[in-house]
Amino acid sequence: MESAESPSQPEVSMNSGNAEEAVRPELTSEEKEAKENEWREELIKTEEEVNTLKQVLASKQKRVTDLRRLLGIGIVSKISKDVNQGISRLSESEVVMKANTALKTAGEKN
Repeated sequence: MESAESPSQPEVSMNSGNAEEAVRPELTSEEKEAKENEWREELIKTEEEVNTLKQVLASKQKRVTDLRRLLGIGIVSKISKDVNQGISRLSESEVVMKANTALKTAGEKN
């Protein structure tokens, strides 16, 4: 990953997505440098916002885990519920119902 100061960075504003705000060759070196500084500042701000959101998300995930534990909803109970739902769906499926009917019919013939 290239550093923010790399001259090979894309010359497009990420704020508006407008290609017209790109650093153009006709800009002076001072204007280009000012634009790059603006982008660096925006990058720093955006990275800080991302880190804040990650912290908030981690906090919320911990709260969900705590609430599930308090309610007795753990991994085992979740897996058990999922397995039971799968068995229920399977037993209600048309294929299984036809197989049961065929087995009953075969049992009655014997």
